[in-house]
Amino acid sequence: KIPITFKPLEKELYSDQVEFSTRTDKFTVNVQAVLPTYSIDLPHSLEFETCGIQTTACKTFTLVNRSIETYFKWNVAAPFSIEPALGLLPEKGHCDVTIKFYSQRGSCL
Repeated sequence: KIPITFKPLEKELYSDQVEFSTRTDKFTVNVQAVLPTYSIDLPHSLEFETCGIQTTACKTFTLVNRSIETYFKWNVAAPFSIEPALGLLPEKGHCDVTIKFYSQRGSCL
């Protein structure tokens, strides 16, 4: 046995082969570096119930992390707000997120 360690110098995709020779034979070993990818599950859309003027409607959903530890930060504009607005989802973790709609005047969005 000969221990071999592959340590990439940069965070990038890498694919190559290393050829080994013995007295009687040659063989190659594939060497690959893959980058971690994010996989987050969240709803494609949310529908709020009818909301009266000067009242707040809320919707909660679960943000599910199917991959590596992931930071998140939401950017929403009034009349919407979101909690938590930022956070860290652990690997394979989840977080309940609440979106609020505060109606200041009558309109249809």
